[in-house]
Amino acid sequence: MSSRAALRRLMGQAASAGSMEAVYQAALHCVQYGLDVERASLLLIDSTRQMRFVAWSGLSDGYRAAVDGHSPWSPDQTDAVPVLISDVERDPQLLPFRAVLEQEGIRACAFIPLQFGTTLLGKFMLYYREPHAFSHEEIATAEQIADYVVFALEYHRIAVALEAQLISERELRHRAETEAAQRQESESRLHVALTAGQMGAWEWDFASGQVHWSEELERIHGLAAGTFEGTTHAILSLLHPLDVTRFAQATAAALSSSIPRDYAMEYRIVRRDGACRWLTSRGRVLVDADGKPIRMVGVSSDITELKRIEEAARDADRRKDDFLATLAHELRNPLTPLRTGLSVIGRAHRDPEVVIEQCTIMARQVQQLTRLVDDLLDVADVTRRGLPLAKTRIDLSTVVRTALDQIGMLVEDAQHDLTVTLPDQPIMLDADPVRLVQILTNLLSNAIKYTPRGGRIALLATREGNEARLSVRDSGLGLPPDKLGSIFEMFGQLDRSLETGHKGLGIGLALARALASAHGGRITANSDGLGQGSEFNVWLPVATSVETALPVSSDQRDSAGTPACRVLLVDDNRDVATSICRFVRLLGHDVRMAFDGMEAMQMAGEFRPDVVLMDIGMPKLNGYDVARKLRSETWGRQMTLVAISGWGREADHRRSIQSGFDRHMTKPIEPLVLEALLDSSARAVAAR
Repeated sequence: MSSRAALRRLMGQAASAGSMEAVYQAALHCVQYGLDVERASLLLIDSTRQMRFVAWSGLSDGYRAAVDGHSPWSPDQTDAVPVLISDVERDPQLLPFRAVLEQEGIRACAFIPLQFGTTLLGKFMLYYREPHAFSHEEIATAEQIADYVVFALEYHRIAVALEAQLISERELRHRAETEAAQRQESESRLHVALTAGQMGAWEWDFASGQVHWSEELERIHGLAAGTFEGTTHAILSLLHPLDVTRFAQATAAALSSSIPRDYAMEYRIVRRDGACRWLTSRGRVLVDADGKPIRMVGVSSDITELKRIEEAARDADRRKDDFLATLAHELRNPLTPLRTGLSVIGRAHRDPEVVIEQCTIMARQVQQLTRLVDDLLDVADVTRRGLPLAKTRIDLSTVVRTALDQIGMLVEDAQHDLTVTLPDQPIMLDADPVRLVQILTNLLSNAIKYTPRGGRIALLATREGNEARLSVRDSGLGLPPDKLGSIFEMFGQLDRSLETGHKGLGIGLALARALASAHGGRITANSDGLGQGSEFNVWLPVATSVETALPVSSDQRDSAGTPACRVLLVDDNRDVATSICRFVRLLGHDVRMAFDGMEAMQMAGEFRPDVVLMDIGMPKLNGYDVARKLRSETWGRQMTLVAISGWGREADHRRSIQSGFDRHMTKPIEPLVLEALLDSSARAVAAR
């Protein structure tokens, strides 16, 4: 077999091999058949910087043990050249091994280095039974095979890196698996990585001008096997127009050296079907004894998916930075009137009109801050496990009225014309009223923000078959057609800050869609384009059985004659405790304050409260421990214990209930909700 045929054989076998061991064996076969050698071996430098056998043919165990670790070059040598021993009995270099060589029947041998750039990786060994005069063609062929093995090792390195990435992506899902199962899965993923790596070999013969591609490389370029024309012009015709010049410059630079030179670059190709793919190509220019380039060999692989991941990571970083900047902006906006309002009230506290005006403004800003914080907490819930729902039977009109109560001041401040159309008959839903109000307030808030002052907003609630429909239509800025779907993605906001002063965090609509879906419903957006306003529709399933709706609004209860109850308020933040205490006292209840867990236990034993409103994180004794101690007392078993905390995750709610609390409320507390809770507790105490 000719040396060129030997190289063709290696290229085909290496491209189809499933492991590095198979590549080693393919290399040995090529050496044997191409150079008519009965025996050959391949050794690589290991972690101890010693040459070790990784593949061999026709060698005994005793011989391999005797010469293992021997090398004519140092591990740090950067310019290793072949060492040819025509007759071992006459060459002093192998004098220490002459006996074992004679016993093995070796009279001639050749050391062929495996070198990538300036790094020595290992060596080929060729063995002969008789003295042998080495020809230039034999050594050139062996060196070329060595170059292909070097590229095969690089192939393996890339595959291992890809395997490590796959392992890191899946390790969280496989922690509980046994070590044996992990090894089996790792081997399976490695096989997938080698197959999916989409790597192909190539060779460019400068004398003939022919370029040879493996079938895999043809497939990467979208060509049928054997259809590549084999010319540089054919290569350039497949390149992306913007990369042609850079490709040519990189190739020319590699050819300009008189010593073997490595070549590497990333570029794009355009397939015949129009698909654009990213490739990385690594190769080496081979030169003859005079330093003249004779051919270039290498491998190319498809890295389109890696490029997509890199771009996605950069986009995620951009979106994160944009989100944090927008969050800072959205937090500063309401904080400004709050700080200013406090200063105004401090200076004009004797003017009731000014105080009422500033309190109204501050209440509106606090409501905005509360909604912002609630949305951020809900984002965490959606990301981790989905949103919990507390479903009950509710009339859709009640949901609409509650939402209107919450955004009424915003509508008035923007001077919008809001029209509301409610159904003549009740539309009953089995749903979480708080979450439905959240959906509707998000839609209404967006309509208010993105409609110029004095605009029109229409809210419609109706029934369509077995579904209820909520529609919010405005005369605002409208939406571009290509954004009607992406605005529901997390952080998928449109930048309208220049037109409205509002940019938004890009979480409100994503939460609205998640909440609608959790109820078995859906949400859509429509717009005729920029400046044409927009319409959002929410469809929810109607309740299938007849049941009386539960009241959710404090306006529906009769507060006249509501009895008072004893309330113990426990919080180490004195400002929080004082403000809530003042509000509870204005409701007519008897209230006491404690500022740590130990003081709370002592005061509870003396005061015997009906309701305990208690923070969780406190000095001396935390809220969980206080709740357990109160429940252990006979006089504390009928108390209503309410946890009041800045932590609002599902796990926090569950831990509070397990510790003995009746309810977990997240700060800041909605005053109407607290009022209803205390009224209900007072009625229960009076009925005992």
